[in-house]
Amino acid sequence: MKRILFGIVVLFVLVIALAILLPFIVDVNTYQDRYRPLIEEALNRKITLTDVRLTILPRLGARVEGFTVMDDPAFSTGIFASLASLDIGVKVLPLLTGRVEVETLTLREPVITVIKNERGALNISTLGTKAPTPPEAPERRPPTEGPLRALAMLAVDELSLTDGRLAYEDHSAKKPVDYRLQNLAVTLRSVRLGDTPTLHIAAAVQPYNMPVTIDGEFGPLTESLDFKVIDVGIALGKTVAAVKGSATGGRFNLILTS
Repeated sequence: MKRILFGIVVLFVLVIALAILLPFIVDVNTYQDRYRPLIEEALNRKITLTDVRLTILPRLGARVEGFTVMDDPAFSTGIFASLASLDIGVKVLPLLTGRVEVETLTLREPVITVIKNERGALNISTLGTKAPTPPEAPERRPPTEGPLRALAMLAVDELSLTDGRLAYEDHSAKKPVDYRLQNLAVTLRSVRLGDTPTLHIAAAVQPYNMPVTIDGEFGPLTESLDFKVIDVGIALGKTVAAVKGSATGGRFNLILTS
């Protein structure tokens, strides 16, 4: 019995030691030459990654640091989007059965700059597209997957965004305008098919220095865009409003009270 207990203790210690050393043994950055071109092709943008590594604490998962997406040169030579870090936490028990279930996604200091040029085109219009292709006669097929089908693979217990910033620059007007959402914080919980996610958004609208908060829930999530429940409260400065209703078959049935 003592030998069995000793063997279990030794095995447990070895597993813990391997888990602690794994992020230092496995260098995910060595594979950047493989996955970076795939990301750049999908986004139609040049990207940079400072560091990608496995993590053990506070959760088992991975961390991406210094992720930047360059803008379309037709709009600017600057950065379109950047992210200080992305933390992905996975559940341990499902891994033992060969399944990967994401528990948390945390985006820190994301920054996105949307530009509307003098011709009225947006820089996001060329995101993910390379060149226009000649139109072809579409083949009529019944839809097999709804627009939220991806949630079956991207389900997460909690998605959070901290200290974000969204900028909008309009150069098509006679007097260029510049609006910004600063101190943006977003929390989504229970993002998976069949669940009803809860939502929290807080930000400040500049240059008006106007606080904005949105709290509520919508769902349950299905493979279509049908929501049986939409219950959201919106506070814009001193104005408070509530939106309740549903969305089925592409039609919204909403009641707005303020």
